[in-house]
Amino acid sequence: MKKLSAKISFLFGFIVTIISNLGICIRNAVKIPIGVGGVVHITDTSHQSTKGRGLLSFLNEVLYIISVNGEKDVDVTYQRTVYNDSPEENMWDYYFEPVVKDLAVKRVYRYFFVTKAYKNHRVDQKQKYRNLFHSILSDRIRIKKEITEKSDQFYNRKLKGEKCLGVHYRGGEDALKYISANPYNIKYPLSGYLEKVDRILSEGFTKIFLATDDPKALEEFGKRYGAKVVSYSTHQNDVVRGIRHITSQNRRVLGEEVLIDCLLLSRCDYLIHGASNIPVTAKFINPTLQGEDVDVKKQAFTREMAMRFLSI
Repeated sequence: MKKLSAKISFLFGFIVTIISNLGICIRNAVKIPIGVGGVVHITDTSHQSTKGRGLLSFLNEVLYIISVNGEKDVDVTYQRTVYNDSPEENMWDYYFEPVVKDLAVKRVYRYFFVTKAYKNHRVDQKQKYRNLFHSILSDRIRIKKEITEKSDQFYNRKLKGEKCLGVHYRGGEDALKYISANPYNIKYPLSGYLEKVDRILSEGFTKIFLATDDPKALEEFGKRYGAKVVSYSTHQNDVVRGIRHITSQNRRVLGEEVLIDCLLLSRCDYLIHGASNIPVTAKFINPTLQGEDVDVKKQAFTREMAMRFLSI
């Protein structure tokens, strides 16, 4: 009975998504501008609640909104996030410059089904969507110079000239809650990550860049691979329950470390990861980055075909 109910629920959501998104799909497919000028305001409540969201979730929300409003100006104001020092400040300004409004880079981005298709694990990983979001990042998003400089300095000091395997492991209670909320994901065990790394290292990798919020993962990787393991984060690894529950005064630093982890992962030669916006965004930054999402379950045939249709 539960399986039947789940199938009916999926089918209903699938149909509603197609109908509700069809106008945007057609408009994007044939590149029809909505109109010249105008401003889209992205705030704490305008599109999605900020509760329980990580930094790259906000960035990807902005990318998505630009993708369907590419010819418009976009203003971003996030004041009540886990990263805010105070609600009077705009979290976006900690890490990013204002969204670029230069007329020369504003355009309608061409694709058919919208990028947030219903429970579609394929969308973020499909090459054309990675290329799409890479274009938006290049056109409209500017990370603060001081953050990119820290990332470059770390890379040049620790990873330059190495064949680097990137690993993103999400730990803590927060990860289990996030992944279990989607029945089409699994939580791949830490032991499974280690086994995969063992196999891949035989292909000539000389360094492992580990991005994690789990101190146990950091410890296990260190014991197993020693000096091959490199990690940037410091504050993330103190957060046992998951980064979204942080209550210390290091909120802004935490967000900076998340972003730098993402930038460094994007410069690796191969990436092993689970369900998270961090590796997804790394693949947007570097759309040629190859990797494996180990948290995705194999889908039933009919659902797999539906997902393929929704990511054409």
